[in-house]
Amino acid sequence: MNTRLFSGFLLALIIASLAPAHVFASSAWPASAGTDIGLVSLAATVPAFDASGVAYDSVLGKLIGIGDDGDIITMNTDGSGVTAYTVSGDPEDVAIAAEGSNVIYLSDENAGTVSAFDLATGALTGKSWTVSSYITTATRQGIEAMTFVPNGYHPYADSTSGGLFYVGSQYNGDIAVLDIDTSTSGSVSLIDTIATGRTDLSGLNWNSDTQMLYAAYDGYDLLAELKSDGTLVHEYAMPTGIDQEGVTVIPNCAAGSADVYVADDGAPNVWKYTGYPIDTDTVYADADGDGLGDPSLTASVCVGGSFAGYVSNSDDTNDTIPNAGIEIGGDGKDNDGDGVVDEYNMIASNGAHPYYSTLSAADTSAYGSTMTSVRIVQKTGALLVTLGDASVYSYTVWSGGWRGRPWMTAVSVKNSAYILVSYNFSSRRIYNAYDGSLVASGRGFMTKTNAQVWAASVLGL
Repeated sequence: MNTRLFSGFLLALIIASLAPAHVFASSAWPASAGTDIGLVSLAATVPAFDASGVAYDSVLGKLIGIGDDGDIITMNTDGSGVTAYTVSGDPEDVAIAAEGSNVIYLSDENAGTVSAFDLATGALTGKSWTVSSYITTATRQGIEAMTFVPNGYHPYADSTSGGLFYVGSQYNGDIAVLDIDTSTSGSVSLIDTIATGRTDLSGLNWNSDTQMLYAAYDGYDLLAELKSDGTLVHEYAMPTGIDQEGVTVIPNCAAGSADVYVADDGAPNVWKYTGYPIDTDTVYADADGDGLGDPSLTASVCVGGSFAGYVSNSDDTNDTIPNAGIEIGGDGKDNDGDGVVDEYNMIASNGAHPYYSTLSAADTSAYGSTMTSVRIVQKTGALLVTLGDASVYSYTVWSGGWRGRPWMTAVSVKNSAYILVSYNFSSRRIYNAYDGSLVASGRGFMTKTNAQVWAASVLGL
């Protein structure tokens, strides 16, 4: 119902008596100036359409419009492809509980009801629910706004109907949160009442992609963004000169913006505004599939959403190989989540490297690529191996006590990932640098050259 039909004096009295004591900080309209897509074909096909509510079914790919003269229309997002239906009564807004089902729900201002309509049959299903007792109304200021919030997105217990209906009063701006059993007529219960703090609530739309409830206030020319519990997030001054009786938002999360559609009461006008800002989440490419994201390759997704091949963290320092759970040396991050930064990896705590341990240690091109350095720490008796992703593994190669600790050296065998460790040149062991395992050992004095010949022979290199 178009409140501008009331005199300015009466509207001023209503606003003055019901307006909240606090002041909202409204921002300038952040989107485009708008295009009336209703003029594309709606005005020609349903000239008497008195736009009052609008919703979008992403499965059907159709805008669904309601006229308070009883007209129902579906059309493409550019205004083309109009199909019209007619019902009796005074429908003011439309809600979609299950996208793609063809069943929509109409709020009737005068009757104080919600009714189900099937687009496939072009008729009411016969199911309806009286909701007027849960909403404070006045003459020509009744059930003006309605939307559906699926389970998981509202702060209440799950409904067997898949979600809850949010039904708004134009009179005082309150939103009744209703559990309507869509399987049978008449079964409805009040879950909560949300006071929005403004009168003249004329349109509601919940969008699960942005996880936001959009509320239009015609008398104020305002669009508010609310959480599903009613918490105000943003409020924008809408373009003036139209009667905002219904609103729906179609987001493009990859672009970080949305198209806003507004049903303009009093004529077959549906306005489209582009470039409306929305909140998105940043995700990061995970080319190696290890659950770690590359901070240099990002994409935007809907709030809480996902994108194939991307993850929510940016913790990967090398996205060409899987290395989750491995500490990367020198990057200043706690990669393995143990509370210590840039420490050495240990088989006992980190396990073998998930990528390098799958490679053949016999590859004679390993040293300098998949393994970049080896060294002995004489004091601790540890062999330190730096792998190609900058992770450092520490393997114990001497545990006989410091008093008898020999002089040790470590070198790759023929540039492979096999490491020859010599002990005072009188004994030697061969370790696999990828997992620290002991491969072979020998005793007896040998020069460095002879030790290399022995190791190559043992390994078959």
